[in-house]
Amino acid sequence: MNTNKIFISKRLDNGSPFVIWEKEKRDEFKRGMILDTWVCDNPECRYLHIQAIAIDERFKNMKFKGKKFVYTVESEKNQKGQPLPNQHLTAAAHIDSSEVSVPAGTPPEKQNSELFTWLTQEVKGDLFEVMKRRWYMAKKVDRDQWRKMDWSWWEDGMMVGWDEVFPNDPDLFFDLSGKRYWVRDLYPRSILHKSRMSL
Repeated sequence: MNTNKIFISKRLDNGSPFVIWEKEKRDEFKRGMILDTWVCDNPECRYLHIQAIAIDERFKNMKFKGKKFVYTVESEKNQKGQPLPNQHLTAAAHIDSSEVSVPAGTPPEKQNSELFTWLTQEVKGDLFEVMKRRWYMAKKVDRDQWRKMDWSWWEDGMMVGWDEVFPNDPDLFFDLSGKRYWVRDLYPRSILHKSRMSL
């Protein structure tokens, strides 16, 4: 038996916007939405803030520059009659209950009811767990949880991942030759022991 193998089960997240696609194509183009998330600097706020924008399969190279959403469109497909989606939603998900709401004073053009219903259905399960991780990381909550964990299993010469010590931190990815790789930052016991003594 190879004892050097480690099996990890987790939802990876590098902090980039979420892209959600409808499960079944209902129209000429498959529809989706892109979600940008942020955490405000109010220490009492327990909401993850969300900007949702409707997209479809014609949208390419999507990204946010600050709060501005930029993208390109496949020109050939765009010549067809169906107009591009133009729906926006500003919302917030409560970090304890996953309840989605539209903040008071949100302009009408950012209160799309269709996106709100879809977002409410999606904010659960794995997606909500990743959202909570983002909130905890940004708020710097439970950064010392590793001190309370049982590390008795960790023998000299064994390596432990940064993601095990700080599970809410973003995951590190890089793209190479058309493939995406997840990078785990590993440390021997002696380094954490020294860090623990110095903190």
